[in-house]
Amino acid sequence: MLSRLGVQVESSGPLIRVDAAGLTRHEAPYDLVRKMRASVLVLGPLVARLKRARVSLPGGCAIGARPINLHLKGLAALGAEITLEHGYVTASAKRLRGAEIYFDIVTVTGTENIMMAATLAEGITVLRNAAREPEVVALAEVLKRMGADISGAGTSEITIRGVDSLRPVSAEIIPDRIETGTFMVAAVLTGGHVTSRTANRSTSAPPCTNSVRPGLGSPCGAGRLQSRGPRKSPASTSRPSLTPASRPTCRPSSWC
Repeated sequence: MLSRLGVQVESSGPLIRVDAAGLTRHEAPYDLVRKMRASVLVLGPLVARLKRARVSLPGGCAIGARPINLHLKGLAALGAEITLEHGYVTASAKRLRGAEIYFDIVTVTGTENIMMAATLAEGITVLRNAAREPEVVALAEVLKRMGADISGAGTSEITIRGVDSLRPVSAEIIPDRIETGTFMVAAVLTGGHVTSRTANRSTSAPPCTNSVRPGLGSPCGAGRLQSRGPRKSPASTSRPSLTPASRPTCRPSSWC
């Protein structure tokens, strides 16, 4: 997607170098957006940087239909003109301007999209009922290192004071907490043992906390998480089950 937009992307092992100095194209085509729904996150930055964007409407995903109406509502509040035609969203604005935006429901990608757009908007933007996920916090931290003025990330109210430009930085991507939680729970259910050597204890707290029950081991330390299922006797062929006390719980806009 980034390469299609004119960005130079080079990868070498675990390192990826992104040079957006040559960003000139403003259209994210359907054949790419349909493959990865998160491609809609180019919408806000393109409007802020190039003053216009044309992005295909994303389809559903494995957890069902997920419309982007809150993304569009937020951009419109910042002053963008939005049109929908032939399966594409077109957004344009000579200059985005700060606004107070309330999300009707918590949206992670919506919060991220509007936060990125507001970074280069004129004035102050306040996002209320914003997502509080670790990914939102990580993005805000990277933007701040690039020169953005953002406060409140990790709470339900985020304030962004627009700046004129951003600068390049080096950043480390946080581990995927959903994948971490999946493998931890899998170990518990199968009676196995899994060690994640690069997991983040703070962002993996829900499964880490919920797995610590009698018979279920889940030592959590900095940069290292372990999950061990209950021991079974040699003659046992039954599958381990979670009791009500050990069954992981879900929080809105978090793990479910």
